[in-house]
Amino acid sequence: MEASAAYLRKLDITTIEENEYEVDYNTKIFNSKEKLNILKAINKNDCLGYRFFISKPTEILLVGDFTIDDMQLNTIANDGVLVKSEEKFKQELENGVVYNHQFVLYQKSNTVEQILKDRKTSISVRKLEINDMKDFIMNKITENYSFIELEDFIWQKWFDEIKGPVENINVFTSYHSSYNQANKYNIAFSNHNDTWEENKKDVSAGNVNYLESLSSIAQKKATKL
Repeated sequence: MEASAAYLRKLDITTIEENEYEVDYNTKIFNSKEKLNILKAINKNDCLGYRFFISKPTEILLVGDFTIDDMQLNTIANDGVLVKSEEKFKQELENGVVYNHQFVLYQKSNTVEQILKDRKTSISVRKLEINDMKDFIMNKITENYSFIELEDFIWQKWFDEIKGPVENINVFTSYHSSYNQANKYNIAFSNHNDTWEENKKDVSAGNVNYLESLSSIAQKKATKL
């Protein structure tokens, strides 16, 4: 269980044996060495239970000059949205911090663009300049907060940038190359069966833009979505 908890934290498995993660016999979430515990036994209604300590989600890193109060910063952090000033972003990257967020949304400046170029291995490959989108994003973060709407908006903007409008996507879950549509970004989900190698040839030939192996159950769920 401790190994599983470490895995969820993206910690090296050997970490669970290190002294700095030694568990103290108290109810605190941090130990005496100021490390967030990995796993801790608890009393739950007079029964033995275990408490996992995992990191908050890391979905969106917002870099720039934004006016957001502390209470709202805590709210959005719980959904995986982290806000950093340009100066703080630069300083932490230079000190070796790695950001695991799915997206980096940034206000354009010469400083930020140079940072993104120099430290690209420490941040996501999905980077969007948001000067023209700032008002919408700030509205969804503050006045009309909705992480779902914000996430949906960002994914559509990202797809617009790399593949064109999201309406151009053609998805088919019963694989056959004849299901491809012209002037569309064709995504195929196929069972991992004897025809897999043949299916991959369609990708090489440019008939299918993206191919992924899914089980029959997963394909049915994808179809419902």
